[in-house]
Amino acid sequence: MNPPEAHTSAPQPNPIRCAIYTRTAAGAPGNAVSQGAQWVACARYLREQLGWALVAGRYDDFGGIGADLNRPALQRLLADVDTAGIDIVIVDDVFRLSGRALDLAAIGERFRATGVTLVAVAQGLSTADRGGQAWNAWLSAFARCGGAPQGVGAR
Repeated sequence: MNPPEAHTSAPQPNPIRCAIYTRTAAGAPGNAVSQGAQWVACARYLREQLGWALVAGRYDDFGGIGADLNRPALQRLLADVDTAGIDIVIVDDVFRLSGRALDLAAIGERFRATGVTLVAVAQGLSTADRGGQAWNAWLSAFARCGGAPQGVGAR
């Protein structure tokens, strides 16, 4: 009788590294979406995705202005994107990244250049699918043409 063969499982693929970014607006009215609510919505979405894992650390900016990209957590997030430490950035609303079309286009291009997908839960947007890619292309074209008046869409 031969001994039973050892069962070896197939190597598990590396999880998809996800970061959640939240921001509250400076002087936001009482009905603004709290960072806690943003985090919960993004974390719930992440848990529903097979093979996705949250990276260590949080990217939370408190009281930042949507038209200002010099926010500490956003700058850390962009640095981690540049060093290939993140595969997907999840936000509750795309305007948490910036309220300016030019800035959103620049961030979108930076993500695209590094292979990072942007997911905006509230908009049902993912730059990994055709609709999200079309949105990103439209935003980039819009920004090249001068974009929206400053502050449009800012929160």
